[in-house]
Amino acid sequence: MNSVATPSRPVVALIKRHPLALFWALAWSTSWLHFYSEADDPLGLRHLLFFGPLLGGALITAALEGQMGLDNYLRRMVRWRVGIQWYAAALLLPLLLRLAALGLNLAAGARLSAGLAHPAWADLLYGFLLQFFIISLGEDPGLIGFALPRLMARRTALASALLLGVFHSLMYLPLYLTGQDQLTTVPIVIAGAVLVTWLFNRSGGSVLIAMLLHASVNLSADYFGTVVSGSAAAWQPIWMMLVFIGLAVLLVALEGPELGRRRGTSPAVSAGRQPAPAE
Repeated sequence: MNSVATPSRPVVALIKRHPLALFWALAWSTSWLHFYSEADDPLGLRHLLFFGPLLGGALITAALEGQMGLDNYLRRMVRWRVGIQWYAAALLLPLLLRLAALGLNLAAGARLSAGLAHPAWADLLYGFLLQFFIISLGEDPGLIGFALPRLMARRTALASALLLGVFHSLMYLPLYLTGQDQLTTVPIVIAGAVLVTWLFNRSGGSVLIAMLLHASVNLSADYFGTVVSGSAAAWQPIWMMLVFIGLAVLLVALEGPELGRRRGTSPAVSAGRQPAPAE
């Protein structure tokens, strides 16, 4: 017996016709509301809006596929039996990319900030857990576990990744409009979508791996944002953008437009089927 409450037929019909459009509407609206509600939220309740993509993906999945679909949506978040190389890629690639961007900036004449010190391991662990259980958990099950397979159902993995990156970057539109974030973030997010799509395909559809990658990217950004001083600091995000784009181009050159997905297969949207990794 299906234990998930069934919406009315007109609502289900609307969801079936436009599942992705409804998902992105929920993801964008909750994200924008979060950024614009800071001044009127002394208790910090606005941070619950970070979980809009997670809840949006769950609600639409439950309406379309019932309890079985919802169970599989949740299982992808804890799909941990993947090769250790994918854990290493998710956790270490962001650090290597930041180091590469820093190296290019230093080679161009930048200087390290005075008094630069390695953060305490306890602070790094706390920061990582915070990123994982708020940002990654709030966004990636919806973006990677719900939206990406549906995008790939009718497109190449590369085209789907680029669309995912564009749609994801729109979640931060208020930050660009108010000058709180730089426009270099947009190509970084789009190139990062190519990386996460590759990892998702190669790990057999593990959203957990995508969540670890996201947390590692954000943690490394927090630390490396202050390592260069003076006017060269403005070049750090530009070098970061170029490094991310370079990795995306390299992945496409090595893996082709399917980014690790076996050609001729389509990632399942429902019950237990996952993207077939390339041989």
